[in-house]
Amino acid sequence: MAKTFPQPRIYTTKEWGARPVAEEFETTHIEKSLLHHMDWPNRALISDHAKAVQKAFEVARSCQADHMDQNGWSDTGQNYTVSREGIICEGRHGSIAATKAGKNVVGAQCQGFNSLSCGTEHEGTYDDVGLPQVQWDAAVNLQCWILDCNKLSSSDIDGHRDHISTDCPGATFYSQLPKFREDVHTKLAKWRAENK
Repeated sequence: MAKTFPQPRIYTTKEWGARPVAEEFETTHIEKSLLHHMDWPNRALISDHAKAVQKAFEVARSCQADHMDQNGWSDTGQNYTVSREGIICEGRHGSIAATKAGKNVVGAQCQGFNSLSCGTEHEGTYDDVGLPQVQWDAAVNLQCWILDCNKLSSSDIDGHRDHISTDCPGATFYSQLPKFREDVHTKLAKWRAENK
């Protein structure tokens, strides 16, 4: 079996204390990986790793609560969440297992395009500023893994606004997508060259 890009550390729904869900979600093959911003305050970074992890868990729980209680969804809408410190959490239940299998759990992150895309939220608001470097680096690693498992390339990374009328993932982050795709391509190509 061919090797895939190493999975970064992703905290599971169980680890961050997700609420249970009442259904098993459909899985599909995807065409795109969509990037979002959460449109939340750009809080100061936490230097203590343990505290940063706990904050990421808090963000994941708050996001799930908003999606279930305010939006009426059955779980977190997106598949993955990357905190400002670069801590990655599984979003919708079953997302890690589905990605490993070369599929994706259908989420609720882009109306009309959910069955064809994997969605990643990035904590913060990126209209006027870009992602902190630690968050950017974690997001690059996550996308390398998602794309490699799904046999996609960096050209298959889109912003949320590419598929629906929205400001997401923020004007600045969206303007940086060519550089983001380039970073993903470079890292993935280097790994593949070293692991033929």
